[in-house]
Amino acid sequence: MAHQAHNIAWQVLAANLRYQTSNAHKQRPSDLVWRYTQTHANDIEYFVESFVRNLHDHTVTERAKYPATYAPPSPDEILLDDATARKINRTVYRWRKAMSRNWTVRDDPPVKWNGSRALCPHDNKANSNSDSNPTCSCPLPLSERKTPAFLRRYTRNDCYRFYKENQDAFTNIELAKTLILHGQMDPLLRIAAHPETDYATWTGVTACPCTSEQLGWESLYRRALDAYITLNIIACFPELWDAECRTQNGLLGASWGSLMEDEYRNTALYQRMLQNCTATAESAVSTYPHLQFFGIPERHVRHMFEFDIGVAMQWPALVQFVNKEQEKKKKKKKKKKKKKEKRVLVEKRKFPFGQVPFDVFLNSTAPPPHLPSDHDIQRVFEILHSKRLPPELVQPILEMAEYDTPQRRLPEPHDPFHRANRDELTRYLTFCWVTLVRCTMLAQELGLRINWKLEVLDCLERVVNVRQGKGLYGYEWVDRGTRRVFYFVDAGGNMLREFTVLEGDVPGFM
Repeated sequence: MAHQAHNIAWQVLAANLRYQTSNAHKQRPSDLVWRYTQTHANDIEYFVESFVRNLHDHTVTERAKYPATYAPPSPDEILLDDATARKINRTVYRWRKAMSRNWTVRDDPPVKWNGSRALCPHDNKANSNSDSNPTCSCPLPLSERKTPAFLRRYTRNDCYRFYKENQDAFTNIELAKTLILHGQMDPLLRIAAHPETDYATWTGVTACPCTSEQLGWESLYRRALDAYITLNIIACFPELWDAECRTQNGLLGASWGSLMEDEYRNTALYQRMLQNCTATAESAVSTYPHLQFFGIPERHVRHMFEFDIGVAMQWPALVQFVNKEQEKKKKKKKKKKKKKEKRVLVEKRKFPFGQVPFDVFLNSTAPPPHLPSDHDIQRVFEILHSKRLPPELVQPILEMAEYDTPQRRLPEPHDPFHRANRDELTRYLTFCWVTLVRCTMLAQELGLRINWKLEVLDCLERVVNVRQGKGLYGYEWVDRGTRRVFYFVDAGGNMLREFTVLEGDVPGFM
């Protein structure tokens, strides 16, 4: 059963989708596609409104758990107390390391961050480390926990100047996302009451004007939204994940013309979502809950797929990329012989989602390593303890081996709908939903508005049937370009009917 099926019209949405088997001869992906029925527009709007209404109700309930009003924090106040800092310290250390890898445009050398769980002992930069290196290497310095760090302002930048202009401000935005993921909303609600907060500006922010990756709040709630909607859609099609239902519906294996089994992980819907939620990102923290749930290590899924040519030649959808690569090489005149390339690269925007099996998709660069679960960590602890090592020695050993924190949630790896994973799947869907609620609550506190109606529609366009290039809705400017009129479209892109969006609302924050 889908998550919150009593409040959100998942079955209405699912009734407008059908399963499409893959066909290697026609280069047709395994996917869930729109039926475009006569009631298509009404059904989609009914689903979206039920989703938005439920989100609004949950946000009101969640906000009532906190004080109605907050006084702005004092200029040098420590906003994050020691308990909060300890709770988020490991996550901050993780994305600090990721930033050091990604910030190749900086002039400064990457910092080697201190991985200790202990809180930062430095009260200022002067006594932080040494005279030769005054930069504090603690992932969460005391200065980052004080009010001034939360009041840094975004500066518009030219290409390749983002980190030069906004490194400190972006660090705080990543810290704010960390607090949201850990449910530590009180400090954020307090800073939202400060008249000088600049959090509202961090919408639609990219590293360069010519790039599209969102670095602001959108990266957090859009990944959660993609995962939440995709997995709930799949839950409405048990024949794609339940053996008994598959038999009853005649999906006994690979369909005619298909080289893949009819199974949810082989669909373009699931593969697109997994790529969107777990691929390497500048805002690394927004991927962490999804990496942990799906059991995928950082930097494993990227925006460029890489295949061994021998593997690629086994799948018609990938053969075309091998042939194109070989044609390019023939056109180039080589002065000297070079080693024969053994791998082929495929860009995300050209990747044939749903036309290769899940294991080929997941293992494109290399098979993912084993990531420890709670059970694995407990088992290793017991083995070391059985060797008569005291607990105070076992724990540092686990920390040094990075085997002290679960990196995988699913008991049965890479199969969320496996019977053994049902409880974890429910917890994950709840977490994604709560993330949407928290983001909405903070937006309202900042005097902003997330247009969830368009956000949900845009999410459906991202994950469902995007390869056909057919959207769900369109719009046109009226009143001399001062207002937009939105309308649903049919399979051919023709207008069906208009739908209402509150004046001034746009996707993201307002």
